[in-house]
Formats: sequence, structure tokens, C-alpha cells
Amino acid sequence: MKFICLSVATLLSAFSIAAQAQDLAQVEKPDPKVGDTRIYAVLEPISRVEQRVQELTVTEVTDSQIQITDKVSSVVTTYDRDWAIKQVGSRRYTPSVRALTFPMQVGKKWEHSNSYAHASCGTTTSDLKNEVVGWEDVIVPAGTFRALRIDSNGYWNNSCGSDRSEYKFWYVPKVKWLVKSESRIFAGGRLYDGQILELKSFRVD
Repeated sequence: MKFICLSVATLLSAFSIAAQAQDLAQVEKPDPKVGDTRIYAVLEPISRVEQRVQELTVTEVTDSQIQITDKVSSVVTTYDRDWAIKQVGSRRYTPSVRALTFPMQVGKKWEHSNSYAHASCGTTTSDLKNEVVGWEDVIVPAGTFRALRIDSNGYWNNSCGSDRSEYKFWYVPKVKWLVKSESRIFAGGRLYDGQILELKSFRVD
């Protein structure tokens, strides 16, 4: 039994070393194609119960922007060509949200601030610090992937109050986007909003 356990441990260690050897030193920004599709399960952040599904399809690519449409909700997200978020549905960000900045490599850090109009609390501003933490093995419904993890932490404020926000992203080059993300927004020191996205399937050119 000890021999079997040792063999399994040795195999797992060898797998981890092999995966690390294949990790890219630098990840370039993805080249979107109309029709690229990724389907995600949307989970409640505490119970992890699936609440709904997002079917995100690239529906427009121009010299200045990229549009991705959720075929389930019809919400359109607009990015600039550097993959900063300009608008989600009717919510427009000023300046654009730079949650990811390419090229990416382990140890890269940046900060960004953005604002948007809140229906009842006026202008909401977020200030975030971001870091590319490293490569990790991540398991989602679509499979097991070697992903580059990005952490983003900071604070939001508006006329109704202020508190902290936390985000984690797992980016996989062959998927050309995220395979998993986690968001947690706090208010009054308690979890106020958030969600987990996990990739179920994808089709990219």
C-alpha cells in the first residue's frame, strides 16, 4: 500500500512539474472572431448553487470595439480592442474597466478606477488594485485547465455608502478568455452581492 501511495504521489508531482514547464512566460491578448461562444454556469457565491446560465457570443468586432451578447438575457457587453469594458447593458463605465491588461505575465500589477451612474445612489466609483498571481490548475464543468489567475481588490463608494470589493479571474489562452471568475461586493461589512462563473463549454476559432 505504501508503494502504491508513493507511486500516485510521484505521478501527481510529475504532472504538476510538466504543467509548470508548459506555462507561458507571457500571455498576449486574444483575437476575437464573430461566433466565438462560451457558456457559463452562474453560481451563488456562498451556496455555489447554479442559478442560471450565460451563453456569451461574440457578435461584433470592429477596429474600435468588441461586442459580446448573452444569448439568454440579451445583455450586450462592449469592450475596446484592448479588452477594457466600456459598457454592460445600459451601464456605461468612465473610464473603461481594465480588469485584464495584455500582455500578462506573473507578477504584473496595475491599478484602475472607474465610475458609473447608479439609479438610486448617484455616481458609484470603484478603485481597484490588480495582480497576476500565477498559474493554477482549475476544474470547471468544461474540464481541467491550466489557468493564469488574476486577483483584483479594492473599494467602492457612492452617496449610499462605501465598502470593499474582491474579484478573482482565471484566464486560459486556448479558451481565449476566462474559465472561471469570482466576485464579492460588500456593504456594511457584509456580503451584499456577488457571483461565481464557471465555464460549461466553449467554441472558438
